[in-house]
Amino acid sequence: MSRNPEYWGHTNRSELFDRRMSRRTLGKGALAAGAGALAAPVLYDAFNPAAVAAAQRALAQTADSATAAVEAAKQFSGVTLNVVWEDALQLEDPSKFSGPMWEDLTGIKINPIGKPFPELFPSQVAEHIGETGAYDVLSLAPSWTADFVTQGMLEPLDPFIDQYGNPADLDDYHPLYRGLMNYNDQIYALFDDGDVIILYYRTDLFGDQANKDEFKAKYGFDLAPPADWDQYDAIQAFFTDKGGGNTWGGASQRAAGQVYGWFGEEFRNRGGFFFDETTMDATLNSEAGATTLNAMLERNKTMPPGVETWGFIEVLTAWMGGQLAMVGGTWPPYGRWSEGTTAEQLNWVPETQVAGKTGYSIMPMGHGLHNAGYSLGVSSDSKNKEAAYLFIQWMTSPSISLQRVMLPYRCAIRIA
Repeated sequence: MSRNPEYWGHTNRSELFDRRMSRRTLGKGALAAGAGALAAPVLYDAFNPAAVAAAQRALAQTADSATAAVEAAKQFSGVTLNVVWEDALQLEDPSKFSGPMWEDLTGIKINPIGKPFPELFPSQVAEHIGETGAYDVLSLAPSWTADFVTQGMLEPLDPFIDQYGNPADLDDYHPLYRGLMNYNDQIYALFDDGDVIILYYRTDLFGDQANKDEFKAKYGFDLAPPADWDQYDAIQAFFTDKGGGNTWGGASQRAAGQVYGWFGEEFRNRGGFFFDETTMDATLNSEAGATTLNAMLERNKTMPPGVETWGFIEVLTAWMGGQLAMVGGTWPPYGRWSEGTTAEQLNWVPETQVAGKTGYSIMPMGHGLHNAGYSLGVSSDSKNKEAAYLFIQWMTSPSISLQRVMLPYRCAIRIA
């Protein structure tokens, strides 16, 4: 899911509908066009001998995939790689950090091409269908992998890993992300950005003895991070009632094109499945679906007025301004931002009023949402496949991932 302030602030309902329709149409074409391609993917074998030799020497000396990628990539110095990426805040990384560093190390120039989140899927598919060769490195959410693979958009990466990487580095991925890189027993992308949703709450409000006594007297259980959505609803209603229209018990993103993530998490925790496993008929109108949707509609009543149009920026602004007792699920960077940030890239973030008052917890019912995230793949249309792969290997390697995750807008993907 995007953390792009421009996307969250300005995407309207009709644009999202058009884009979802575009993706649905393209997805049907993907299944028809790619059905036969999965049995025997064509594996790249035209490797540059000098690049492979350089990588193998580096691996023998250091076992470091980042060093191996750099040494191999020097054989492609002077190449320019077109890298499609989510626009705005996310684009800061390849534009100002990893891209310039890679060029300094290897002589390969990175040309980041920013796209708002709703345009990432259709724009990449359109360039492939048009056979433009516009992109060398593709950005994909895990849920797009099947579409990209069946349309022949992604180069299988196993041969590249064998030639250039340290396979042990794959074991350092969180198991969820390690699994999401695979499709039909092939690795088609390396995971790059992990998005996991957690709950935030005000420790000062939850720790206040008067609040604790009043809450327990009214609801019969202790005021603490909610274990389920019934507890969440009670806590949110309690603090909204006390706020008198100036502060509220909580808020979550409810804008069109965003609310589905919060629905999906609660729906699955209530036992829901999106499709019948036998017929593949949609099952959103199941008991779990109806219960979840009705609970969310009722929950909106104790959130700030107009929350139905709130996106990332609106929720963040209210939280940083001290107007919310909880945020019913958002990304980990909130924790850092709540303590204050002076990063130039985050000058749009409101000044914090909650420093030293921020706690975080797993989501109600214990299973949080993996909200999109990104993998990086090599475009099958690229004329610079080895250089593209080496950039991806370097970007996602343990040593470079550690540097990038310390940027103020990144999420972790590795265990160590």
